[in-house]
Amino acid sequence: MYLVAITQLASAWPEGLKASARTLSSTPYDLRLALAGGLPAIVATSDDAARAAAMAQALRACGHQVLDLDSQRLLSGAQIPALRSFQLETQAIIVDLIPTHDAQGAITQYRIPFASIEAIFPTAYELRSTQTTEHQHKKFSPGRAMLSSGMAARKTITTTTTSRSTEKVQACFVFLHPRCALVIRNEHIDYRALGERMAHSQGANYALLLDLLRRAAPQALFDDSLLSRKLPDRLSQVVFSRLPGQSSEQQSGEAGVLLLAQLALLGARGSRV
Repeated sequence: MYLVAITQLASAWPEGLKASARTLSSTPYDLRLALAGGLPAIVATSDDAARAAAMAQALRACGHQVLDLDSQRLLSGAQIPALRSFQLETQAIIVDLIPTHDAQGAITQYRIPFASIEAIFPTAYELRSTQTTEHQHKKFSPGRAMLSSGMAARKTITTTTTSRSTEKVQACFVFLHPRCALVIRNEHIDYRALGERMAHSQGANYALLLDLLRRAAPQALFDDSLLSRKLPDRLSQVVFSRLPGQSSEQQSGEAGVLLLAQLALLGARGSRV
């Protein structure tokens, strides 16, 4: 699937709204809706590379900064290892990484100079979980009692109870390059390398680690706008098309913010993929 995403709007916006919508064979309302969540924003998708490139070029002619890219060439969550533990040096961080979504996977260690960090994206997304519980109980059945001469006077009744909950999940993507990244999740991390600065709560240690990275890598793009982004419907469609069969909601939510982070990084680079 090919994506067309606006990373920066023209200075004449919203006066050029109608012209921009026409380039997408869309309506001003639909384009406003696609942009309502913020930038970068996916405004069109196509299975035809040439059509996606033509739409992107038309939007550039309207003054927007635009990416047109093949979604299959972007990193998926399964390709990004997760931080398990770390050690801090003056000029670098030594990281122990595990395969993402596999806490029991083999650990690999790398030394990452702070100067090599290109971008840091703290993100957050909602994890919605549904739990269904079945309850069984016996109930007197006059009909069964008559038919069985009292031998089977009760029948089993099964009732189902469904409960739903929403949890805010935090994950930070650290890019060394658009094709090389790691994820720091606010869970399952050994923070002992923080030493005396180590706090009593996991959340405080997570925030401290991100602050340390930001200060140690001042050249890196730091974008925390994804902390408040919601996953729009168009982005959800792209995300689910990139995930294998029975993917969890956590994977799909994280894949959404990862996709936005990559669009933001490529937009800052002025890249086309």
